[in-house]
Amino acid sequence: MKGNIKPCLILAVPQHTPSNLHAVLVLSDAISLRWSFAEHDPDNMLYYSFKVLYHPINHNAERVLTVEGHNKRSCFLSGLRPKTAYQLRVMAFSAEGDGQASLPVTVATLDGGK
Repeated sequence: MKGNIKPCLILAVPQHTPSNLHAVLVLSDAISLRWSFAEHDPDNMLYYSFKVLYHPINHNAERVLTVEGHNKRSCFLSGLRPKTAYQLRVMAFSAEGDGQASLPVTVATLDGGK
């Protein structure tokens, strides 16, 4: 029965936490982010994507942007308010659940200049 054996992929919750979350571009209504993520199980890694969690510092209503693809390490948040500080975190996730979120960073958008 050797010919009938097929590889089995076991999906799991991501065990590693994204790190080095930082802004690479800040505008009055948008923030471009990058992060690092080192996963040691390349088979399961194919099924990971990322969630970017963000909210203005003075509000607790968190928004979530899904970044599809295990090889993505950046995103662009738009539609933000000028001159507002945002708390940002990122986490890997799979069909089995969410991994641990990164440490939060705070980034303030620029003044709209009107």
